[in-house]
Formats: sequence, C-alpha cells, structure tokens
Amino acid sequence: MDQSDVTGVGKPENEPGGRTSPETTGKPEAVTDPPPTPAPEPGDGTAGPPHPASADRPKQDPSQLADELVGDEELEDWEDDDESDGASSRTIQRIGTNNGTVIGNLYQTVSRLVQARTLTSEWIDECLVGFVEPKNISAMRKKLDEHRIVVLVGDRGVGRYTTAVHLLHEHQELRPRQVRREPNDSFTLVEQLKDQRGAWLLDLRSEEQKVGEDFGQNLLADKAILEESQSILVVAVRPNLWEIAGRGADDLAVHLEYPEATAIVRARLEKQQPIVPAGEWLTDEEIVKKLGGRKPDDAVRWANAIRAEHFAPVLEEDLKEVDGKQLSRTQIKINNVLEALGSWRTHLRTWHIENPDSDRRNFLLAAALLEGSPVGDIFEAAASLSQKLKDVTNHRGGQSGPGIIELAWSIGATLTRQDTLRFQRPDYADAVLEYFWVDRMPLTDIVVPWMANLPVTYPEHAERITNRLGQYVLRYSAHHKSLKLLQDVATQWSSHNSLKDHARDLITAGALHPVIGRAMRDRMKKWAQDEKGKFTEDLKVAVARACGGPLADEYPKMMLYRLSFLAAAPSGKIAEAVGESMQRLWHQPNVRGQVRSNLSTWCASDDPALREAGRRSFMALAQERNTSGIPLLLSSATGGEITPSDQALFIGGWRSGLDSSPLDETSASAFKLWMDTALQMPSLRGPVVDIFTRAVHDPAADRGQYIADRFLRLTHFAYNWSPVVLPDPQDGRSTLRESLLASAREADPAHQLRTPYTES
Repeated sequence: MDQSDVTGVGKPENEPGGRTSPETTGKPEAVTDPPPTPAPEPGDGTAGPPHPASADRPKQDPSQLADELVGDEELEDWEDDDESDGASSRTIQRIGTNNGTVIGNLYQTVSRLVQARTLTSEWIDECLVGFVEPKNISAMRKKLDEHRIVVLVGDRGVGRYTTAVHLLHEHQELRPRQVRREPNDSFTLVEQLKDQRGAWLLDLRSEEQKVGEDFGQNLLADKAILEESQSILVVAVRPNLWEIAGRGADDLAVHLEYPEATAIVRARLEKQQPIVPAGEWLTDEEIVKKLGGRKPDDAVRWANAIRAEHFAPVLEEDLKEVDGKQLSRTQIKINNVLEALGSWRTHLRTWHIENPDSDRRNFLLAAALLEGSPVGDIFEAAASLSQKLKDVTNHRGGQSGPGIIELAWSIGATLTRQDTLRFQRPDYADAVLEYFWVDRMPLTDIVVPWMANLPVTYPEHAERITNRLGQYVLRYSAHHKSLKLLQDVATQWSSHNSLKDHARDLITAGALHPVIGRAMRDRMKKWAQDEKGKFTEDLKVAVARACGGPLADEYPKMMLYRLSFLAAAPSGKIAEAVGESMQRLWHQPNVRGQVRSNLSTWCASDDPALREAGRRSFMALAQERNTSGIPLLLSSATGGEITPSDQALFIGGWRSGLDSSPLDETSASAFKLWMDTALQMPSLRGPVVDIFTRAVHDPAADRGQYIADRFLRLTHFAYNWSPVVLPDPQDGRSTLRESLLASAREADPAHQLRTPYTES
C-alpha cells in the first residue's frame, strides 16, 4: 500500500445521517401506500422510494439535478475528494503486476479494498513496507502518550492515513480497529469505542465526512473513556473540517510535515522486494530536481515507475541515436521513466505518426486490452475491430499484410513460449488505451461495446479478460473522474449470465474505490431511481446484488436506501435480488430496525412491485436458521414472547406470502421450518399459530370480508407439511396442523354469524 492517503471523490451525498435539503427537513417516515415523499437518504434511514405515480415529487438535490442536465456526461463540478490526493488509482490501490500485467481479479480487488477498511494484519504489513516517518512524528507520539488521542491534520497527498496506521502499529499490544461509521453519522467515544485495548483509527479525510462543531471538545471531555478501556485513538482529518470541528481542542492536533520525496523513493525501492538499488536513480540530477518538493503520493508514483523500468529490458528501438548521439542505457531508462510518468504520450504520438495503417493500430489497441492472452486471439480481435470500424485491412489478404510476429514487434511487444503477448514497456497497455480515448473520441461508442463483449467472444479466456478490463476501467474512471465507461461496461456485462458476477464486482469495487467511491455510490442511487427509465433491468439486478455484498457492511444505510428504490421496480428478477440483499442487511444491528420497518411497509403496500419485493425479502429471512437450527427471526422469542414490531413484521410477511400466487418453494420451505420449530418448542406453538391465523385474517384491512384464497393457501401449506389426512392423536404434526386450521377458521370474521344447518 502506498504512502498516500486513500479514499474517495465526488459531490457530497445526502445520505443517511447527513444533512437534509431545505425541502426535506423534519423526521421522515417509512414508505406507506401511496408513500409519502421521502426525504433524500434521511438521518434515521427510514425512507423508501417515491411512488411511481406521485405528483408531489420533491425537488432534486443539486448533484442529481446537475446529472440530469448533462445527461450521460459526467458532472463538470465533480470535486477532487480530499482522500484522492490527486494521484492515479494505481498509485493509491496497489495491484500485483508482472511487467505491467495485472495479477488477480475483481473479487480480489474488492477483498483488498475491504481489508484496507478493516485493518487486517496482512494489509497493515503491506501498507507499511517502505513507509518513511513524517518529520514531526515525535510530536504525534507525545500527543498519544499524553492524551491517548492524536489528530493528524493535513492536505491530501501528505500521508495522513498511512501515518495513522503506523502510529497504531507501534502499539502492538493493542488491537488495531477502524471506526465503522457512515458519512455524517454522529460520533462519540461512548458509543463507538466500547472494546477493551483497542488501537482505533477515525478517518475524516473525505469531504463527505461531517462531524459537529463540538467534536474536538467532546474528544477532550471523553478521553477518560480511552484510559478506562486502555485504548488509543488516531484521527486523520482534512484541515477545513478540523478548523470548524476542532475549536478548543488544538492541544490534540498535529499538522503533518511530510518527509522528503527522495527519502520515500529510496525506501520504497530498497525495502520492497525485489530490491532496486536506489543509488543508480537518485544520483541523476534531473530525477532529483523533479522530485524536489513533491508530496508523498507523487513520490510513490515515481518509485513505482522507477521500479517497473528497472526490471524492463532496453528495446532495440530505444538504442537509436538521438541528434547524432548514442544514449547510454542509464539515460535511456531515465527517459523511459519520464515517459511512463507522462503515460508514454510523446512516444505513442511518434509511433502513430510512423504507423498510419489500421492493421497495426487496431492490433496495438487489441493487444492493450488483451495483454497476456494468446496472440492468435489478439490477432482475431484486431480483425473484428477493423470490421466494426469499417477499416480497410490486409488481415485476410493472404501474405500481403503483416503477420503476427511482425505486428507484435511493431508495437514493442514480445511473444512468450506459450504464444501469449506482453508489452515490454511498463504500464504501456494502459497508456495505449488512454491515448486512444483521447485521440479517437468519436469512435468510443463503437469501441466500448466491442471491448465489453470480448469476454463473451473468447469465453475460454473470459476470466482473464474481465479482470484485465475491470482493473483498467477502475483506473480510467479514477484518472478521468468519469463513470461513463464503467457504466457502459457494467451494463453490458450484466446482460450476460456468464458475466453477471463480474458486473456486480465491478460496481462493488467502484463503490469502495478510494478515488471514485463516493461518486459511484451516487451513481448506484441514480440507477436505482431510474426516473426516466434509461437503465436496464439487468443493471439494476447487479446493483441490488452489490448492495448485499461488502457494501452492506460498509454502508448499510446507503445500501438500504438504494434497495428501497429498486424494490419498487416491477421486476421479479430485481425483487429476488433485493430480497437476498435485505437478508444480508438484517445482520447489521445498526440498520435492523430500518430493515424491519421497510419490510413491514413493503409487505403491506398496494404497489404490486413493492409487495413482491417485501414478500421475497421476508421469505429469504424467514427460512434462515440460527446456530440452534430455529428460524433466525424467532431466535429472540424462544420464551414465547414476541415484540410488537417483530409481530407486525411476521404477520405482514406471512400475509404477503399467502396472498401470492402461485405458491413458491421458498415460502413452503419457510412454513415447514416455522411449523417444525413450533412442534419442537411448546413455548412457540401459540405465537406461531397466532401469527399464521392473523396473517389469514386482518379485520381492519379486509373490512370484515372472508379472504378465501389466503385460507386455501394456508391449508395447502399445512397439508404439504403434514400430509396425513385424518388427525392422529399420536402424531404431533397432524394435531398441530388441525389446531392451526381450526384457529384460522374460528378467526373468520363471519364465523360468529353462521347459523348451524339443521333439517326441518
């Protein structure tokens, strides 16, 4: 991990826990039907989607309005986030490479991003390799010793986060922990730091992170809590936030003085494996001059470029004379480092001037996208690209056109013994793609669909291709602060069964990404709302699935809010995905009350889409077991007492199941589990029978009418669970079944009005 700050960009979200807009002040309510106008991502999270037909739609927040005005283009005022540090994503997010080729996959990228937030020992060790202490590190240690708290203040790129991790790591007797809070959530030591002997990190670098003006004073007042728990707290904060929130607590703060860039480059070259002798590079006057005054994030970029070039070969074309002079190998490599830091722009411009034919240009682009793939596939892909672009090509013209070996040589690539192709210049593949997007902007609408479809075209190499493309799309999005390419690729991948998981992982990685995370979470909200019906059903399914993955752990309120909009979509596929993700969110204690409230509302809704999403979500939860094998939802009621809020959810959930036609296997499976539990646990028999009975009959909603279909479906469920026709006193199952059905019959509002039949 780099000696640079890590986290996101974009416009501040109006998320749960955040400030509401002037149009949405006050405490919002859960969705009813027709639902009230919801506050945008309210502080308590209990809001749902606007009703599709609502004429009282609230005004959009400025970021959403701007998004609509510019259509598919990116927001022009997409701010640099304080955690992005202005560095490229490959500087911030380290990905294993082999001569510039990505190793690993999107799922592993997601895992690494999660590790960075959970401070695993593996991640900490990697983060601190090559770390150089700030000049005033002793002042930070002194604050920790005196107060058990230190606040690291600094601009982006100076290394606040890595320094914070370093300070925590020095206290190895304590367990490193990162404070889990969503943007704008309240923070107090009493609520957050309950664990004993913890080394806590609170990350407040992002512009979306807000705390109250009394934050610093509260830290001072509550530091006794840290003493009692034998814990410490390191806060990484941006200057403009601390200026407001740190009033009266200056004694806790240290303004970080970052080390010299040359020291960072030297450490990263000589302390990471394989070792690179730094002296060969840092004695060059031009490099030392260019490193002067650079922040740690920029120094990291230089170190990475030098490391990659050190192990790269000197190519034949680099040995050409320049102005009649032969450059030394050292000077060639120094020039290459400067070129790589400039994305090889000058080199690629010269190459395109010297190679105007489409054969070589299309082969170069295909190779950049498929680096590491069999060269035959790259050759075929270049031919298909030529057809898409309607280029005149010699690929199929016998031997008159260039062959594979010639093409590979012409683009500075080499063929391995396995006949795969690799570039020999560091980061060259990405530079080729960057050059193309700028140089051939009008062609992107043709090339992007072709590019995204490559994993389908070459299914035997789909895993490699999707991972290569996915990593590139993330880096491109971070560098250009644009999500259009990511959206296009995710949309296309989500439409193919074999690539659905990759679409989900790409969305997840984007939402967790240190640079584009905030903007990506905003974009997920836009996809979920889809007010103009522009986005595909498959893309929304991918968003719903992403909401139930690692994002459910990191941003549970945000993900619940997005699922609320998706639940209103009239799609069984989306409803199923929403149900699975709601199941994951139920396990987050801080949003369980909101999940319960939303599910109760959805299940009772007159909107068929919301009701179906509620049914699927409830049934997914209803058939989940705890460690004792009983329904998870009943695990807190083993004594026979069910809270009113849980009872309302259970009755509404089962009623939505009994109203559904046809009966599905999930509902039948959940019914069997609940009845088995009632049979085995006498304390739950009465409550379970009462829940099913009241699910059949709701006097208030049914207005005294007999809902025959519900009773028939309950009967179907009951006999499916216990198929014996005649009740047998020795058979507890049939006895419980008959007790349930008798209870449902007796609860019929018309039961008391019936007159027994007698013969006259």
